[in-house]
Parts: sequence; C-alpha cells; structure tokens
Amino acid sequence: MIVLFLIYATKCRILSLNDGWKFNYKDQWYPADVPSTIHLDLLKNNLIQDPYVDVNLLQMYDLELDDWEYTLNFSFSYQAQVNQLVFEKIPILMSISTNN
Repeated sequence: MIVLFLIYATKCRILSLNDGWKFNYKDQWYPADVPSTIHLDLLKNNLIQDPYVDVNLLQMYDLELDDWEYTLNFSFSYQAQVNQLVFEKIPILMSISTNN
C-alpha cells in the first residue's frame, strides 16, 4: 500500500495512492494494480500467457531480468506542516523518484 500522509499540527490526512498506476512494457504504458506483481499485471493485460499452464513459466525467465517502471501522477492541495510519502511492504530492491 502506498499512501501520502499530510500531517497537520492537530490532525492527519491520508491520501491513498493505490489507484491509477501504470507500468511500461515494450515502450507502451498499461494499467497496473498496486499492490501487485509484474507477472499479475502482465497477465491481467493479456501480455503473457498463464504461467501455471504447461511450460509457460519457463518461457518467462527473461521477465525476471528486466527492470520495470511503474508510474502514478497525483496531486494534492493540502497545506501541511509535514508531508510524508510512505511505502509499505515493498519486498524488492527499487528506486523511487518524485517530480520526474
């Protein structure tokens, strides 16, 4: 789950960032679920065959070697003393950037 915490002196607002994500595959952007995995996102968009059928999983080894890019555009208009972008349960090595 990815959330943006907007912390005021006396209260906290939480903006969920789980919807609206996209991932890049072969220079095209496709809808993505967050949280999820690249395999599920590829399967949901009919870009790979079901890995649990026949020997399809063996043909997907190269997917593990690729770098994957996910993106989300969002904005907020809250004036807060402290803004925190919190990523929970990210099980892999990744780099995160904001504002390009």
